[in-house]
Formats: sequence, C-alpha cells, structure tokens
Amino acid sequence: MNVLYTSDIHTDLDHLDRLLAAAGHLRVDAVIIGGDLIPVWEWTLSASIETQRRWIRDVLFPRLTIFLRKSPSTSFFLDFGNDDLMANRPLLEEKAGKYFTLIDRQIAALNANLALVGYMFVRPTPFKLKDWEKVDCAHRTGLEDDVLESGARTETGVERPYRLKLSDGTMEDDLAQLTELLEKPPWQEREFIFVSHCPPVNSALDFLSDGRHAGSLAIRHFIEHWGSNGRLRASFHGHIHESPWMSKRVCDRITGVPCFNAGQKAGQLRALFFDARDIEDSTCLVKVKDDEQSYKISISELSIHP
Repeated sequence: MNVLYTSDIHTDLDHLDRLLAAAGHLRVDAVIIGGDLIPVWEWTLSASIETQRRWIRDVLFPRLTIFLRKSPSTSFFLDFGNDDLMANRPLLEEKAGKYFTLIDRQIAALNANLALVGYMFVRPTPFKLKDWEKVDCAHRTGLEDDVLESGARTETGVERPYRLKLSDGTMEDDLAQLTELLEKPPWQEREFIFVSHCPPVNSALDFLSDGRHAGSLAIRHFIEHWGSNGRLRASFHGHIHESPWMSKRVCDRITGVPCFNAGQKAGQLRALFFDARDIEDSTCLVKVKDDEQSYKISISELSIHP
C-alpha cells in the first residue's frame, strides 16, 4: 500500500493542486493531510469563517471530485488544523465517508493490517488563541511559556471570546482516550501509524526559527508508550513549518519509532511517500513545484536509521 502524507497545505494557494498532481503521478492508494488545509484568511476570525467556507466549497470539494473520478480507488484521510476554523467543520462532516475520512481523535483502517490514529489539537501558541489549541498536560500546561491564553473560538458557528482553562481538558486527556480505544476491539491487536498535527517536544521536528522547541509533551508520551508497546509503526506531523531547516532533519526516532515532519514552504509542496509494508526503509521526501504548464515532482530517499 503506497501512501502520500503532507501537512500545512494552507501555506500556498496552489498546494492542493500540487498534492493531487503528486498523488496521481505516484498512483498512491491513500493520501493523508495532517491538518491546516485552508490557505485563506481575513483580518478577523469572523470574516475568515465565510472566506474559509468558500474555499472548502469552491476549491476543496470540486478538486477532490475531479481527482476521484480519475482515481476512484484512492482514499483520502484528513482533518482541520489550528489555522482552520471549527465553525466550518460541519461542511467536512457532511462529506465524510464520500470524499474522505476525518481523522481527529479517530481510529481508521488504512488496510487490513494497519490503522491510522489521528489527533489535530496543538499546545497554545504565541499567536491568537483559536479553536484547535489546548493545554498540553496537567503538570506541564505550557502556559508559563510565551503564549496567549485568551482569544476566540468558533465551534458554535460564530466567533466568541475564549480564555484557556485547564478545566476544559488537556491534550493528555484526549490521548488517554485514544489509548483506551486502542486497547479495545476491534483495534486491540492492530499496528498503526500516528498522525498528529503537533510534533513531539524536544525532537528534530519541533524547532521554531528562534531555536526553541514548541512541540507537545503529551504527544511525545503517547509515542513513547506505543513505541515501547511495539504497535506504533511511525508517526507523522507538521505545524512547525520551519523545523526541518532549523534541525537539518525531517525525521527523528523516539523509543525506536520513526517520526517525521517534512516541513512546508510557499512555492514548493513538501510531502512524504512511503510503502505501508515497510515505512522504515521506504519513506521518501517528495517535492512538487510548478514547471510551466505542469508540475515538477522530485523524490529523495531518506536515511532514518541511527
């Protein structure tokens, strides 16, 4: 089973088209987008709700419809990230099962032997607090860092003021619930990959441009637990676009688990291509950029062994 993974296609208006071009060229069985889909914003969250809604209706859905007519056997797995407004997630829910499978806090079968576990929340950022931000861990809230604790949320369909509260739950709580699901039928013996928009803290995947680590401790603990358990085959991340240029790496190892963040940039889509039967040795970095009237797709082998 060949899989194409990317995240943060919001970085560029044309990244969705570049991604679909690569998926068609590589004839993949599955495409996974690990959050931050929508490349349009206005000055306020309220104004951005309608702008993002139009992009979903006028760009995302039509592009997927055209692609799936040509490649009906390709499965899509995706969800929103912290720059996608929750007010519009019902639009995705209406199409879930037809065009794609939603992955946030879900477990889905990739094939008969491998599952996908998804989680899209991120720890608080230094920017305006939005829908998909949550306290990391009860004992390490992250609120002592340079982050904003107040902002707004849109899950009710309109922008409403919000202040981050530990009582609203943590990323650690959510991941504990996913752990419970993984220990029950039908998943209790299934190997899986983990797709988390936020990378694990203190890794090669979570470097900000100023050199600080901005990943999640809860994510790291989840990887460590399931890595030592032996069922977690690999984890895929995004969110911090510049990390590969800061760390000089797109992969790291945590408890033996290969973990990836390809990074993202304008003008050139970055993605990862792998064979699900052997993620360890098959994962390659894919770069897609415009080449006159078509796309130039390059593939580079990765060395993820110590």
